[in-house]
Amino acid sequence: MDTTGVEQQVIPLKVSEIATACGGKITYGDPDMIVTSVSTDSRKMLDGELFIPLVGDEFDGHDFIGSAVQKGATGWLTSKSPDSLKYKPRLEIDKYIVIEVDDTLKAYQDLAAAVRNRFTAKVIAITGSTGKTSTKDMMSVILSKTMKTSASPKNYNNEVGVPYTILNAPVDVQALILEMAMRGKGQIKELAEIGKPDIGVITNIGVTHFELLGSEDRIVEAKAELVDAMDSKGVCVTNKDDEQAYMIGKKARGRVVTYGLGESCDVRATGLRVEEAGTASFDIISQLDGATGKIRISLNIPGRYNVYNALAAAAVALLLGLSFDIIKKGLESASVSALRMEVIRTDDNFTIINDTYNASPASMRAALETLRDMAGGSRSIAVLGDMFELGGISKRCHIDVGRYVADLKIDKLMTIGERARDIAEGARGEGMPDEDIAMFASIEEAGNAARNILRNGDHVLVKGSRAMGLERLVERIA
Repeated sequence: MDTTGVEQQVIPLKVSEIATACGGKITYGDPDMIVTSVSTDSRKMLDGELFIPLVGDEFDGHDFIGSAVQKGATGWLTSKSPDSLKYKPRLEIDKYIVIEVDDTLKAYQDLAAAVRNRFTAKVIAITGSTGKTSTKDMMSVILSKTMKTSASPKNYNNEVGVPYTILNAPVDVQALILEMAMRGKGQIKELAEIGKPDIGVITNIGVTHFELLGSEDRIVEAKAELVDAMDSKGVCVTNKDDEQAYMIGKKARGRVVTYGLGESCDVRATGLRVEEAGTASFDIISQLDGATGKIRISLNIPGRYNVYNALAAAAVALLLGLSFDIIKKGLESASVSALRMEVIRTDDNFTIINDTYNASPASMRAALETLRDMAGGSRSIAVLGDMFELGGISKRCHIDVGRYVADLKIDKLMTIGERARDIAEGARGEGMPDEDIAMFASIEEAGNAARNILRNGDHVLVKGSRAMGLERLVERIA
């Protein structure tokens, strides 16, 4: 995770307080010295910052302590003895703050948890199989209209990204939005213990990360860790139209607020209409105590599934006391992060929907529906790559996506990668003609072929898992 060039602020803390928070021991330096920022990146200027050297599979931040000090670091945390460190040049250690800890990542997380405890801000955590980032983006725009708001940047949603987001928040933050992703059992629990959310949002539950967890039940259990970590004062905001997300919400010890399309939802959408550009307009109706009302929304972001993300964001805003007018202004001005449903109009007069950030069976279906909606009477072309982390259900999931391509009557299908060949198989089995299906082993092959396939007026969806790097294909054809 690249945190280059961004200072991480902390509430002014004494060195002794940092050592206590991290479970560490001060071996050098003044315990009463005040620290106001930390950094995990030795490549940038570190004037007065405390350097925290993280350790990864292919790097060890301890090797860069000398570089950090040369750039102005006032000291560092370490899980290694001074004699084992590669200082270049050799440092006079007693001039710096040195705190010994058992594990620098755990210390980093513990420091973030200590800082979070000093915030008076409302902390909102978002998890789910899809929609986390879009919901976060919409929520951030709404809340920032009236509150000092800070949110997870980019995809900073893991064991490093969540503490980074907390430590990067301004001291006087009023709303802190944390995106929480899951790679395995216990990880969301760990993140929730760091962030201690006041409001937890469950967007939906799908089969992402099946390879790591092994069953759909375990995926549900892992996502439920957010609710399990919240006490009776916490509020769970959950998608009632997603049966598993709703069942997780019902486990909450505190208040549960539901959103969706059904009349029984606390916050719901009615009068849904999808425009030619693929964007949705709809009414938001709230039945929340103290926040009842109705307002018409017209999103600028394509994809009818974004109605759910907008409802989740609106529900949180209403819980925090924001007006319907502010919610409307926020949602209608919201955009989403790069590589997510990015609409590109090319010089050759065809339209690319760049949704190459990631892919799962659910997000594939949603993106294909958007392609169909946007194409209207013009040709629709789906360029789909492999979906990863599906384990033993991978083949079935890819075949099902292919069947959906055929069911939606997408005009042309191009697949890239070995797993994606099963998408082609599914489409063919559902009746899509062979002449409308093309399979490619690489982005280069697909890019060359696309020049002969694409024509004026076409709408092209490009989507696959992050590791496929399909944005490179977008660059070739845009």
